[in-house]
Amino acid sequence: LADVSMNVVILIAILRAFIGSKPGHPFIVLKRVLLLSSVSYLGRAMSVPMTMLPSPDMRCVPRLVDGSMFWSVMLMPFGLSHTCADVFYSGHSIPITLSMMFWMDYTASVQERVFGSLLSVMALLIIVCTHFHYTLDVFYGAGLTVIIWRLYHFGLTVPA
Repeated sequence: LADVSMNVVILIAILRAFIGSKPGHPFIVLKRVLLLSSVSYLGRAMSVPMTMLPSPDMRCVPRLVDGSMFWSVMLMPFGLSHTCADVFYSGHSIPITLSMMFWMDYTASVQERVFGSLLSVMALLIIVCTHFHYTLDVFYGAGLTVIIWRLYHFGLTVPA
């Protein structure tokens, strides 16, 4: 459910970026979101080995590849393995928060901003309520992503 809610939030934001926008504008926004996503995931990658936590889901059963944690982690994005470890920095919160920031900064109507924000907050709550991540993981991931977004956009306003 956490993956589905994240993908729905991303898909709706992408559709909105391309529908009703000026020609070329969606690609500028997409480039910025991908750059900030990379920076956020780089920060997460540095925190992963330092902040291993037990899974918030007590019923979790690991599905490792030949007992190797390295290969299990490498094959997780393809659904070929599953670990029961959690990390301090939620990777699911990154694209959801970036989608929310898109709605907040790149849409003109108040209704769209409210819709995008509520959709994103609901997806973050689903992640916490389904015990996919701890609340702190999601809060920290979303908070850092907002800070990275704001710093980048502040940098755009500084004269060269």
